[in-house]
Amino acid sequence: AGGVGDPGATAMTPEKAREVVDRDGTVPGPDGRAQDDLDRLWKMASEWEVGDNRVIVPVARERLVALGLPALVRAVERVGDRHGLEFRACEFVFSKFPAGQVVPRLLEKTGDADLFARRGAVRALAESSRSSSSRFPRRTTGSSGVSVEQCPCAPTNRVT
Repeated sequence: AGGVGDPGATAMTPEKAREVVDRDGTVPGPDGRAQDDLDRLWKMASEWEVGDNRVIVPVARERLVALGLPALVRAVERVGDRHGLEFRACEFVFSKFPAGQVVPRLLEKTGDADLFARRGAVRALAESSRSSSSRFPRRTTGSSGVSVEQCPCAPTNRVT
C-alpha cells in the first residue's frame, strides 16, 4: 500500500481516467461535439506514469493509436526525443501498427540529419525486434532502398 507521496498511489479508476482523457484530450469538432485531438493526446501519452497518470497515460495512448496513421506519423516525427518520455509514447504507437508500416518509416529516419532522430529510430527498431521478432519479416526494404537483415542493430549488423 502506498503512502503519502508514493508515486504509485492513486485513487484513479479506469472510468475516471477516460473522463480525464475525454476532457483534456479532445477539442470541439465542426459539429460542436468533442473529438480526439492529436496534439493533446500526444502530450498526455508522453507524461510520467506516476500517481493518477499510471491509469490516465495508458488510456491516452490507446486513444492516440485509435487516431490511426496520424499517430504513427507523429511517433516517427518525435522518435528523436531527448528526454525519453516521448520515446515511450513512440514505442507504444509503433507496437500497435504492422511492421510493414513502421519499419520503412524508421529505416528512413535512420538517415535523418538529426543525430537524436537517427539514434531514436535505430533504438526503436532494436526494441521492436527484441520484443516481438515475429512482427518483423526476415528482410525488409525501406523506402530509401536499404535492405536490412531484421533491423540495423540485429546481432548480425548486416546491411546490404
